[in-house]
Amino acid sequence: MKPTKTCRATLLLFTVLMTALIGTTATTANAQVVPTTPKSFQKRGVGDAFNTANVNVIPAPTPPTIIRTVTYYSLSDSRQWTSADGKALVGKLIAFEEHVVETVKGTPEPPTPAPVTLPSPPTVIRDGKVRLLVNNQPYELPLTRLTKEDQEFINVAKIGASKPAAP
Repeated sequence: MKPTKTCRATLLLFTVLMTALIGTTATTANAQVVPTTPKSFQKRGVGDAFNTANVNVIPAPTPPTIIRTVTYYSLSDSRQWTSADGKALVGKLIAFEEHVVETVKGTPEPPTPAPVTLPSPPTVIRDGKVRLLVNNQPYELPLTRLTKEDQEFINVAKIGASKPAAP
């Protein structure tokens, strides 16, 4: 069905009137009908694509990125630990103390880092739990979940860590 000249003229008049009405009144309209072709119409929100408003919005500055470096105190080499139910995992026994340094990204680092010393004596067992470093992530496990051999290894490491270093 082909639109007639009268239909086109009415549509054009309607569009012009709506544009004038929206531009001169204080009320807001939800959408404006814009003919893209004589047969199809598309809705456009008021102000879309023809927004002339000047909005003075200053974006908030982004906070600086903080880099957090954690140093764990290793009390053993990496070894296989076995739970009481037979599951195995590989990791290091670490102390509960850790050395944390926070720096702002982009600032120059000090030329020589401060020496990290092991606290004397380090905490090996706390509240019946031990701490293992597995895949660079610390995990706390109840001491009773490990086999007797692993528990003995931890007790020997605890005794060795509590002795003062020989001069």
